[in-house]
Amino acid sequence: MKSLRSDLLERIKGTDDKLHLMTQLNPTSRLLPVAMMVVLKLFSALVCFHFCSPITFSMSPASHSAGENKVTISCGKTVKENSILTYELQKEINGDWTSILKANDSLMYRVNEDTTFDNFSITWFSGTCGSRCFAMFKAIVRSDTCMMDHHAFLNARCGIIQENKTIYSSEINIFSVKGESPKYMHSISNVDERFSKDRSNTLYKIDDVLQLQCVGEVENVNSSPTKDIRWCKKISGKFKVMSLQDRSQTVITSRSKDGCRVVQKSAIFYHVSQNDTLLDIMCESGYPDYGYECGERGINLQIRIPITLIEREEWRMSPIILFDKQSVLNPKRIKLEGAGKLLNLICTASILTRKTCKLVYKKGKESKMDPS
Repeated sequence: MKSLRSDLLERIKGTDDKLHLMTQLNPTSRLLPVAMMVVLKLFSALVCFHFCSPITFSMSPASHSAGENKVTISCGKTVKENSILTYELQKEINGDWTSILKANDSLMYRVNEDTTFDNFSITWFSGTCGSRCFAMFKAIVRSDTCMMDHHAFLNARCGIIQENKTIYSSEINIFSVKGESPKYMHSISNVDERFSKDRSNTLYKIDDVLQLQCVGEVENVNSSPTKDIRWCKKISGKFKVMSLQDRSQTVITSRSKDGCRVVQKSAIFYHVSQNDTLLDIMCESGYPDYGYECGERGINLQIRIPITLIEREEWRMSPIILFDKQSVLNPKRIKLEGAGKLLNLICTASILTRKTCKLVYKKGKESKMDPS
């Protein structure tokens, strides 16, 4: 009986399903599987307490601006005795890892001191590795630009060595550069020539289409703005992000020398609705990701456009707008260099009526009628 029980215990070790199987094979021994299950789970929890708990690994600040910056990197994990913590750096993508710091149960020390890393130097470190490994170091990093491909690549990771096995944390890019917050908004305008000549006498009507344009700085990293200029409209006394039928057209007009800021031109089309008695529009840059309404943070410009509510049964036509990707709604900048160039034509026509309407497109002497 003992040999059979031992054989069963060996077969069911570590699994609840097999413990249940043993109970069925020997109904008189129900207490033994329960006790074994408790013991095995306690054993598994003890082993996992040392081996399964994750490594906490972080860098503060998580990203930094161009120039010289101080960062603090820390690592910790609950471990068994005689474990060793190691910090490693990687110079190139898919390159070899080099250990730079190690900590045991009594002290933390430098290793491979003859290996140098460009724009990176350790200024202080401290840590031990007893029942819990915890170690941190401070360093100075320097990034002269926000163009990620223009400065050295440097990844960091933390490793825990215990019982001849090494487990590693996730990796952190020490050169995690962030762009510079925008400082200036240059202009916001209504492109319609009538409005620019005489604002006081220019009244827009319901269903008119406005072409609005804003120029301002935005934060930039690695040739791409982190956030585009956004557009807001005042509703019930507060500015809210506009819901646009067509996405804004954006283009970069200039860049700072370090690539951390760019000047962006943003253009939108807005259809005047019957709720627009007086149109207050804002364009904004440098706004937070969440938690703030338009105008509460960042920098912005505003424009007020008068609207009339007189409804007339008459067609209103806007000028034909010609643009390509580079011109951003400025037909004076378009260059035709052979066949194959894509041009965009926008023409808006509107009327307040209940009659059936048809729209005619004309190219040269040919005409085509929209069946809708």
